[in-house]
This record gives sequence, C-alpha cells and structure tokens, in this order.
Amino acid sequence: MTALDEVVVIGGGVIGLTTALQLLQDPRIRCKVVVLAKSFTATCSHSAGAWWIPDPTRPTSPFADGSRYARWARETWRMMEGTQGHQLVEGIRFWGPQVLSADADLPLEGPNSLGSFVQQFQRLEIKTDSIPDWHGCPINLPQGFQGEVARFQTRTIKMDVYLADLHRQLDSSGRCKFAELEVKSLEEVITAYPHALAVVNCAGLGAGALAGDDSMFPVRGQTLLVRAPRQTNFFSLVKGDSRPVYVIPHGDGCAIVGGCAFREAVGAAALGGSQRAPAEQAQETSEVDQALGADILRAACAWLPALRKAEPLRQAVGWRPFREAGARVERDPGRAKVIHNYGHGDVGVILSWGSAKDVADLVVQMSTQKHYARLHVSLKPSILRVEGLAAYTLEKRLLRSKVELDWVQRKVRPIQKVIKHLIKDKAIDPDVTRYLEDVEDHLNLFLEEVSRIIGVCNSLRDEVNSYRDRQQQKVLYVLTLVTTLVMPTHLLTGIFGMNWQDEAGQPVVPGFGVMAESRGYYQFWGASITLTLLIWTTFRRILKWI
Repeated sequence: MTALDEVVVIGGGVIGLTTALQLLQDPRIRCKVVVLAKSFTATCSHSAGAWWIPDPTRPTSPFADGSRYARWARETWRMMEGTQGHQLVEGIRFWGPQVLSADADLPLEGPNSLGSFVQQFQRLEIKTDSIPDWHGCPINLPQGFQGEVARFQTRTIKMDVYLADLHRQLDSSGRCKFAELEVKSLEEVITAYPHALAVVNCAGLGAGALAGDDSMFPVRGQTLLVRAPRQTNFFSLVKGDSRPVYVIPHGDGCAIVGGCAFREAVGAAALGGSQRAPAEQAQETSEVDQALGADILRAACAWLPALRKAEPLRQAVGWRPFREAGARVERDPGRAKVIHNYGHGDVGVILSWGSAKDVADLVVQMSTQKHYARLHVSLKPSILRVEGLAAYTLEKRLLRSKVELDWVQRKVRPIQKVIKHLIKDKAIDPDVTRYLEDVEDHLNLFLEEVSRIIGVCNSLRDEVNSYRDRQQQKVLYVLTLVTTLVMPTHLLTGIFGMNWQDEAGQPVVPGFGVMAESRGYYQFWGASITLTLLIWTTFRRILKWI
C-alpha cells in the first residue's frame, strides 16, 4: 500500500477511533486516515461504564465454541496488556481477582468456559449468605441465592481518558485528519473522497441507516458516577434471578454504578443492563431518568452496603447500538469500497480491537486487489524488467520464490500440529495454554499470508506467460501482414523476370505486351501497388481482419 492511499472512517466513538488507530499501527498498511463524526466529545462511548468481562448470557457470547467474539475479546485484552505490538492506551486500570455472580447456566469450568477465558480464575465456595470482607467491601447475597461466585483478573476503562488518548495518538501520528460532519449517506462520502481505498462504517447507532440495515435497534443505558472512597474493588453481578449490577471504581475516590431497572415502558422492553426502545425515541429521550438512577443505586446498595454512603455526582445516558444478529464486520456486497464495523451493543470496548483488526485485514485485502488490478491493466515490458531482467528471467525468479514459500509451509505445518497437541494437554498451565493459543493464531495468519503470496506468485507467472504469448502473437501478426502485402510484388517480380520474347525477339510480359524500357518500370510498380491496395481493402473492409 502506498502513502497516497486513503481510508475514511465514519464514527467518533470507541469503535471508530480504535479502527482508525489500528489501521495506522498495522505494519502491513501505509495509509492516511480521515475520521468523520457528528461529534467527538458527546458519543455513546463517553457514557459507557467500560470493563473487560464478556457477557456469557447472550447468544453471541465468546463462550460459544469457535465464536469470533472470543478472538476479538482476546485481541482487546492483549492491547490492554500492551502486548502483541499494541501501544498501551491511557485510561486502563488493572484489577486483581474480582467477583462475578451468575446462575447455573454459566459454564465456569471446562472447555469454552469463563475459567478457560479469563486469567487467574478461582471458583469460590459460598458457606453463608454474605461474603463478609471482600478486600474491605462486604458483599451481601440474597436469601436462597443459588448462583455461583468466582474471581479473576480484569481491566476497567475510564472512557473520557481512554477516548481522549485514542484521539491524541491519532492526531500525533501525522497521518490522520478529523472532520465534524453529520454523514447522511455512504454515497455522499464515496463521492467526497473518490480516491479513497476504503470507507469504514463505524457510525454506531446511525450505521444501520447508512447501511440500510433494519436489524439495528437502540438500547438505553444509564450510569451513575458516585463518590465512594471505600469502594476500591470491581464488582459485577451477571444475570441470575437478581437484578444485574456492576460497580467500577476509577481509583480516584469515585466509581461508576450501573445496572438494570425492570420497568414497563411504552414501546420499550427490558434488555440486559438497559432498556430497548424504538430508534426514533433514541434521538429524543436522552435525558437522565432520575427515578431509574435511584433504582440502579438501590440495587447496587443491596449487594454492596458500603455504597449506601456514596455521594451521587452525575448521571449519563447513552444509546447502545445493538443488532439482532450481533456485530457486523464485513465488506458491503453492493459497494466495493465500503466495510461495515457496527452493532457491537454494550460490549464495544471489549470487542473493539479485535473487530478493528478484522477491518485491517479487509483493507489489506482490498489494497492487494487494487494494486494487482493496476498491475494487470498496465503490465508492460518496463514492468516486466526488474534491474534489466527479461521476462523469462523474472518467471524463473517467481518460480524460485514459490518453491521457497512451499518449503516454508512444509516446515511450519508440523510445528502447528505440535502446538495444537500442547493446547489440548490438560497438564499444561492455563496461562501457557492461552499463550500457545495466541501463537497458534499467529501461525494460522502467517500460513494464510504465505498462501496468499504463493497465489500472487502464480498469478504473476501466468501474467508473464500471457504477456509473452501476446507479444509472440503480435510479431506473428505483423510478419503475416507484411508477407501478405508484399506477395503481389514478389509475384510480379517473378513474372517480369521470366524473359518472355515474341516472334521478333522482343521482350514481352504476358498480359502487358511488349516490355519497352520507357514504360516497363511504371507498369511493374503500378500493378504491384494496385494489387497491394486491393488486398489491404479486402482484409480491412470486407473480412475485417485488420
């Protein structure tokens, strides 16, 4: 990809900014990025209570076997650890073993379970109706509680700091421009940026309207910022018979409190930790619901008594961009330049870096197709000569490269099998297993890239052979045409040179009579040119061979 390539990202929330930064940081891509958004300071992401715990209760959960959500969530976790080439973003806070409560449907141990997904997982045995001292914050359990409790590592994100740092890194790269613009249609952007390599739709709730996707729907989320110096540990209650609650300490004496109030509403239904409503309502009712906020805080206090003395500071409302089939990350089948990356719901932060990496893979694919098409159209002898190499020499180089890449594949595949065997080995530490899974993912990507390059080598060899065949055909065509056009001249030369004589011994030419020196030369060329023009006219006008 050349530095002239341009990618336009629509959306100023966590998905849009993360996608833009991933495109700039990906070593396979050299491009400049333009980020378009209606606002960069008042997005749904700014009101999110963000933490890294995938919701195991939804159909698109990462706990499903082979779920792409699992791959996306792990990629985000690697970013939060500052590994795998990611530059750490400010606003992320590490928390040690935490509490999670859930019903019996949540798989805590075994394959594709919470225990295999998170780090430092430990199942807790409940002996009473409370956990009296959980790192200085007692936790009450409801009477007859039938769920299970576990602790593990997680990360929390202070969204205002996190988004500001994403914006700062993009701005400091020197290859990103921002424009506050309300995008009405994708065609509008494609027309405004005709030379853009790709247009990425990360417009959140508005992405459905841009893509013509009727399966998008808004879900109202409301959080409270409270002053709670004693609340120093993260707490999350997921599903169960009780009301979902989460408390996210920011480390500065304040904490985010969120949850769900199961209330009847016109045109709305309770979903997850928020309320679902029609899309048109999302544009009009973004005001804070004080009664709902009080309900959420009471629910949190029932679990965490330490919050009863918390001082509410402010509340925030955001509309989560949900999609019935889950997040959509793919190329638009009807628009060659468009890539969609939306519908993450309330787990946008958790999945942001993973889905952004898939977008980067699609951009690399589009770049390869673009430049190969350019090569296919403009293939000329100057292109087929590398440092003076002839076409046949270039073909030999391509064949040698293909042989070497095949050798690499044969050497790597046995290593891949060994790693798969080690991953299945139950005696290996879970942290090592997760590391091996990352190695396996990178090997798979490496082998896919090698296969792609082998395909490019084969395509280039076919192009070289095709070019050579075309050149030979052109030479044969010209030779045949010239031979045909000069054939009358050869024929007349033979006739004029046969030394015919009449009875008087004068030189004659059949059909021309006595050949006098004064007119024989003109007769010869006149007949030759006439026959040549007759052949040319026949080939061009009648047979249309020329």
